[in-house]
Order: sequence, then C-alpha cells, then structure tokens
Amino acid sequence: MRRIILFAPALLAACASAGPRDPLPPAPVPAPAPPPAAACDATKAQAYVGKPANVPFIEMARIAAGAKTVRQIRPGTVVTMEYRADRLNVEIDKRDRIKAIRCG
Repeated sequence: MRRIILFAPALLAACASAGPRDPLPPAPVPAPAPPPAAACDATKAQAYVGKPANVPFIEMARIAAGAKTVRQIRPGTVVTMEYRADRLNVEIDKRDRIKAIRCG
C-alpha cells in the first residue's frame, strides 16, 4: 500500500502537461471550385420554343444549350428550387408544346 502511495505523485506528474506550446499554423484555405464544364446556355435553344414537346425536340434543345440534363416542367408540376448550371428546364404548356426554355 505504501508503494502505491509513493508512486501516485509520480504517475500524476507524468500525466501533467509540458506547458504552453507554439500555436498551430492556420489551416490552408481551399481553392474555389472550378465552374462546371457543361454550363447551360438557354439562348442557343430558344428556336425550340413553340415546337412539340416530344423527345427529339427536347433532346435537340438540350444539345443546343450544352446542358447535361433536362427537366420537363408540365402544368401543375412541383419543382425544387435548387439551381444547377448544367440543367435545361423546358416548360411545357397544356397543348404539349414547349412554352419556355431556361437554365437552372
């Protein structure tokens, strides 16, 4: 029992901190992300407004705009609000014609 009492202060001293250290340098700031390679340009697809909203015309509009994906928005469709620079939004009217084309 005496040995434990004699070694207890030595064990506590071994756990004590060595004192103040130099502060760590600040973490590097990451570089901003590059813009997406396939950015959409809806002005190049405006020729398809008024055309039938079928797969060939919608796909030609996507290619003309340089978009990666297409979102078809029909009357009454609920859409999310996130912006995607590589997506073409094609609004379709009640007569199944392309009403508007925009990116996002």
